[in-house]
Formats: sequence, structure tokens, C-alpha cells
Amino acid sequence: MNNIYIFLFLTTTILISEANAEPSDISNKADKTEQEKDINEENLYSKINREIDFYSYDISIGQSIPINKNTADNFRSGGSMSIHIKTPYRSPKILNRLIFNISSEISIKNFRFKANRDYDSNYNIFTIYLILNNLDKKRTSLSYGIGISRISQSNKSSLSPALKLSLEHTIDFNRFYTLLTNNHILNKKEAVENFLNKLNISIGISPELILGFPHKRGQSTLSSEINFKVNLFNL
Repeated sequence: MNNIYIFLFLTTTILISEANAEPSDISNKADKTEQEKDINEENLYSKINREIDFYSYDISIGQSIPINKNTADNFRSGGSMSIHIKTPYRSPKILNRLIFNISSEISIKNFRFKANRDYDSNYNIFTIYLILNNLDKKRTSLSYGIGISRISQSNKSSLSPALKLSLEHTIDFNRFYTLLTNNHILNKKEAVENFLNKLNISIGISPELILGFPHKRGQSTLSSEINFKVNLFNL
């Protein structure tokens, strides 16, 4: 019987306290609960876009020049095009002291055949590279590539290891624009300045060694590429 009285007393006390509660207190509690619900999980869309921002995509167009005897004697210079994908990843320490940024490159190039020589069709090269870039961001940079090439000439093709060295120099258009605006030749505009900051254009030269040559066992392909690179995908 005593338990019933205790239960009735507690119930009455709770009902009175709820009835006397101020409306502002209730609304504050509701707002607080709603805020806590809002920050429980991060939006998936924002996560995906944050990850995409870590990557950048450059395209380069240039000319490929054969160098060693078996290529230079039979082929002329041809065209080249590459897509460069920069990633946020870094390599482990190499030789206990060297660390590089990791990127990749997909390259297509060819050499045009010379008339009255050993071949009557172009020499085509398709290569996928893993590129190691120096961490220091300088206007002139050096990178190293290792990959695999599919070399083909006429109806014969094969896969061969490939090595590449790239020397690039970034053109600073913003410095030239600042010079023009400081000398009152052009009016300074924030939109133009922001565009030039995003515009990443460079010129480079890339010697390449492919450990293979069509129709000749034990021969290699040595060439160099002069290219013009721009980050069209990030503007």
C-alpha cells in the first residue's frame, strides 16, 4: 500500500513541474536536440567533392623526336599527346631520404616513316607511366617516370619497359599581368587575377628510353619530346 502512495506522489510532482515549465526552455531543448542531429554525420556529397579536389588533370601536346640510330635513320619527328593525373599521395622514403609526390601519365605518340627506308608505316607508341615529382614547388622542376609501352609498327606490336625524365618550366602569367597593371597599361581586375592564378602552363623537354624496337630483338628506342602543358580541366 505504501508503494502506491509513493508512486502517486512522484507522478503528481512530475506533472506539476512540466506544467510550470517555460515555453522558451522547451524550445531551447528542441533546438539543441535538432542541432545535435544535424552534426551527427557529414554529407556524402561534400566528402566526394573534398576527395576530388585533391586531384588535378593536365594535358600536354608536343612533338616527339627520334634520337638513336635505329629510329632517326628510319623515322621523322611525329606528334605526341599526354594526360597527366596528379594525386595527393607520396612515395615512401627512397634511399632513406628521398620522398616524391606520385602522379600518373597516359601518353600517345608516333614517329612518321621516311620514304625509301626500311619501313613503310609509322611507329606508334602508347605508354602508361608512374611519375615521381619533387616535393619542392619551383618554377623549374624535374620528375622521373617508369612505365610500360605498347610499341607497334605495321602489323607487329609488343610490350616493353619505359623510362622517362622530364624537365619543366612554369610560365608565370600573373607576374606579367602585375607588371602591366602596376604601370597602368591595364586596369587591375580580380576576376582576371584569379583566372591567371589557376592557369598552370608550362613548357618542357622529356627524354625517353623504351627497351624495345619493332622487328629488331635487343634494340631500344631513344627519343625526346618537347611539349606544352596546361591544366584545362581545372579552370
